[in-house]
Amino acid sequence: MIPTSRDCLSGTHGGELGDLSEWLASLWLSASAPRSGICGQTGGLLHAHFLAALWAPLLEELEQQRSEIRNRKAKGFRIHDCFPLQGHQIVELRNQVLHLTEIWYGTERGGNLSAMYRWFMETMNLLGVTAYSFDSIPQERSPDGWAVSIDGEARANALKDKGSHDASYVAAGGAKQRQGRSAIDNTLLRNVLMPAEARELIVGKRLRKAICKLLVMRQICLLRRLSTQLQLDLLWMASDAGSVSGHTAVRALLQSLPVCALRSAGVDPDNLCTRLLRERG
Repeated sequence: MIPTSRDCLSGTHGGELGDLSEWLASLWLSASAPRSGICGQTGGLLHAHFLAALWAPLLEELEQQRSEIRNRKAKGFRIHDCFPLQGHQIVELRNQVLHLTEIWYGTERGGNLSAMYRWFMETMNLLGVTAYSFDSIPQERSPDGWAVSIDGEARANALKDKGSHDASYVAAGGAKQRQGRSAIDNTLLRNVLMPAEARELIVGKRLRKAICKLLVMRQICLLRRLSTQLQLDLLWMASDAGSVSGHTAVRALLQSLPVCALRSAGVDPDNLCTRLLRERG
């Protein structure tokens, strides 16, 4: 039996996502992916519960793997032993991401592994085996958001003389790669007072804090409205008590909501507070 709206609302309080999220997650995982994906549905309710029950926990799992890499590096593990996943686990992760994205986009468009590729590049950069840091290379995203191009000249410069930096890695037993250790260092000089920081000091931190508090209060009101509309406690998800990374989950959820869903909840999508919530969580 499908839970009623009253049951779902009562389940979202007290630190749980609610019966509706659990029921939908079980249905999505046990059934074949739909022909038309969730992203094409209107209203926003299915978007919210898919992201809260399935996608946000996956992002949290990937973040935990990054944390494990940091811990192993701090403990002095060999670079070969810092990556926590074995071969069969990588295959399982690939299948999970592919299945979830196929539920989101539908079988007509098919799933994709962009999220996994992005995570894999970030972990390799964290391990220090890439030839350059992706954050330091100029990038440009396509208008539709599907592709990212990087500056070829900057990348070529970063790849110069990488062989000498890879020698110690090969000497320790690692396989020779086409991309070696990053030669980029000290990309951020914290002892330099930037113009933006100087202006912030001149205006005053107290004024900045007052504005931030006002924005926070407005955003709390917006989340309460959306929680009622979506039958999902967004305030709890964004708090430290949530079972997943709050900012990541709420940001992804809000970005997926169509404009009509925001307006039906009495939320202006062009409002500054709304834009900040959707961009940063």
